[in-house]
Amino acid sequence: SFNGDGYVELSRQLLPHTKAEEQEEIHIEFSTLQPNGLLLWQGQTPEENSDNGQDYLSLAVVNGRLELSYELGSKSPAVIITSERVDDGTRHAAVIKRQAQDGALLLDRGLTEFGKSGGILTQLNTRGNIYIGGVPHLDMTTAHGNLTNFVGCIYSLQIQNSGVINFAERAVSSVNARPCLSAADEDYDKRAWQGGGGTLSD
Repeated sequence: SFNGDGYVELSRQLLPHTKAEEQEEIHIEFSTLQPNGLLLWQGQTPEENSDNGQDYLSLAVVNGRLELSYELGSKSPAVIITSERVDDGTRHAAVIKRQAQDGALLLDRGLTEFGKSGGILTQLNTRGNIYIGGVPHLDMTTAHGNLTNFVGCIYSLQIQNSGVINFAERAVSSVNARPCLSAADEDYDKRAWQGGGGTLSD
């Protein structure tokens, strides 16, 4: 899990956004007791990120609810928010889908929330890598409200057809991210961390 001061960086090739009409899908399992925290971010490289209007894809806990947001360059981002809170410390599973301007957010196999970005642009142009659990410099990288890095556990992550991502093997870089060691999930987490899963912990 993460303690608010770390992140895992993954290659942008996991989510290259090569075709506007291609459907993108992300699966993530997590738990947190904090009402705010960044789960996933992909934007520009730090060198390119001076303009707050540039394209990005973000998944975060915001005011206790899960929020999917993306900007395609029209300066009218999509913001899709779950009706249920997720800052209760229990394990939640979310599925994110995006195709051009249209997005969907499914939480715990319940109600699917839909949204759409404004303007006429349909291509997500992000040249930066994918950050999980936080980013190196929140003020530079997010350009998206008052987000904080994540505090809690990310049990698994799948991007497109990646299968469950093993962070230990796939990380480009990693700061202050360790396997979750809560009693209930200790055995699962050890297997995931060592043998193909994606668990990170405080």
